[in-house]
Amino acid sequence: MTAHALHCRRDFGDIMRVLHVIDSLRLAKGGTSFAVREMTYWMTRLGLDTSIVCCAAEETTNTGAPKDSSEVAVHELPRDGSKLLLGDPPESLRALIANADIVHIHGVWDPILVSAGKAARSAGKPLICTPHGMLAPWPMARHRLRKWPYYQLFTRKLVESANALHFITQAEARLAGKWTPQGMPTFIVPYFLGAEYYQDPPERDTALKYFPQVPTAGPWILFLSRIHPKKGLPRLIEAFPSVLKEFPESQLLIAGSGAPSYERKMRKMVAAAGIAGSTHFLGMVQGAAKVALYRRATILAIPSSQENFGIVFAESVACCTPVLLTPQVDLHHEIMAAGAGFLTQTSAVAVARDLPAALRDPAKLTAAGEAGRRWAMEHLRPERVAKAMLENYERVLSGSKTHQPRS
Repeated sequence: MTAHALHCRRDFGDIMRVLHVIDSLRLAKGGTSFAVREMTYWMTRLGLDTSIVCCAAEETTNTGAPKDSSEVAVHELPRDGSKLLLGDPPESLRALIANADIVHIHGVWDPILVSAGKAARSAGKPLICTPHGMLAPWPMARHRLRKWPYYQLFTRKLVESANALHFITQAEARLAGKWTPQGMPTFIVPYFLGAEYYQDPPERDTALKYFPQVPTAGPWILFLSRIHPKKGLPRLIEAFPSVLKEFPESQLLIAGSGAPSYERKMRKMVAAAGIAGSTHFLGMVQGAAKVALYRRATILAIPSSQENFGIVFAESVACCTPVLLTPQVDLHHEIMAAGAGFLTQTSAVAVARDLPAALRDPAKLTAAGEAGRRWAMEHLRPERVAKAMLENYERVLSGSKTHQPRS
């Protein structure tokens, strides 16, 4: 057990018990579920008693999460939105919260989070809320007619009742200011980049055994994400003919899944653009195959409309692969300062200009990948992030009202 874990034992009488609450752990829901798996795994390794309650656990074992993530207990509740919102918290949820020292909520919209917040308040348990980018302008503007009443009735009380808000980046904290209470204690700790795959990434050509259908002669342009409107895949598809004009052997690899109707729309776009022969829909890619894909790609290109962190960008640079990203990705400040990527804008015209420009300079691509690897291993090292998170847990438990950002 580490010195920090022993410190928890001395101060609080026993190992610190943290209950994480999230709607879904299924990776198809996006990076938040993976981030929570990583966080709980590494905090458990630090010596905390960490568990998760959710409404949907992962249905497969091939999650790409750490091998020993089974150390973290996962409790699954029925998804009954109206009862969770309007009724008393379920007895099973109240029992889990009664046994916790801290309740850590991930997100702001789902009924299970509202119910957990209510139960934590009733039990007098310290509450930490991580919005995961959900209070930024772009997501707040979407489905406004539904979100605004829900925010006023449920989300606002959940956020205001927290003892502290945890943000992933400085940019996220700034963007969330309009929807968070003035003077609310906050702290900033990034996502964990802890999976063992990233500590020792594979040889560059390992991906060929997973994806033998992809030609190897030209650059691999990787889009790895949920296939969702905010991720900017149509911009990349529209821009790819310009890439092919200059680099005719390029391959566009689309790894991820989404709503079936939207996936069909993207496939039709590819066919209409005349790039079907150079485009590969790989489906959801996880675990070692995902890391091998990052490692083999020439560049990760996701011209997203909004990301509170963009864990795929951190994963990519950790594998020595540079990234093309937009200013709407909150992590872009850190990526660009590290010299690990290339900036574009949220338009097909910009991507058609900036992606070929990046590919023209192989030496710069290599240097960006190496710089990104150094940055990721220094700033997202799991021991470093876990220590920062533990320090903030300790301050919340001690009743501090002056949480300074820690990263």
